[in-house]
Amino acid sequence: MSITTTVLAGGVSVTPGKGPGYAAFTSLIGGLLAYAGLAAVAAVMLGGIGWGVGERLGFDRAGNAGKMGVIAGMALGFLVGAAVSLVNKFIDAGGGHGDLAITANTANAPLYNTIKPVVGWLISYGGLAAVVAVVLGGIGWALGERMGMDRMSLVGKMGVFAGLGLALLTGAGVALVNFMIGAGGGV
Repeated sequence: MSITTTVLAGGVSVTPGKGPGYAAFTSLIGGLLAYAGLAAVAAVMLGGIGWGVGERLGFDRAGNAGKMGVIAGMALGFLVGAAVSLVNKFIDAGGGHGDLAITANTANAPLYNTIKPVVGWLISYGGLAAVVAVVLGGIGWALGERMGMDRMSLVGKMGVFAGLGLALLTGAGVALVNFMIGAGGGV
């Protein structure tokens, strides 16, 4: 890593790679990137659960907040991937030479292995919520159709499709966040 910038007044060359504590600081940033990746997956899963359950139970605000949670988790994943690349681009735009090479590093994230199972539990609960939404929606749909209650049938259909969407999001949540991190890294 070498960033060389010359200050016009004194001809000083700045090379932060040789600064005191630079390696520890980059390790800290790598640990924060690892935590942010887990937070992105958690945001997608919590948002998906809120979206699926909120839509199923008719809580429009919960459904909308869940949609925003999914979008925010995807955006966070993109930013985790793009952060270092964007900083390098801004250093270059300022006249310097940016070649930072910091990646997410779980070795520098002391609680990473403690938090990771919690995210796994969120994924499990997302799957359970999907099953509940599909079952309850299917019951409502069937009873609504049988008894001629159009509103009940419509809400049941929405529940089934919300549950299927949540099941899709549960299965693909980690892959989607990883895709966004990779897309951000390509910036």
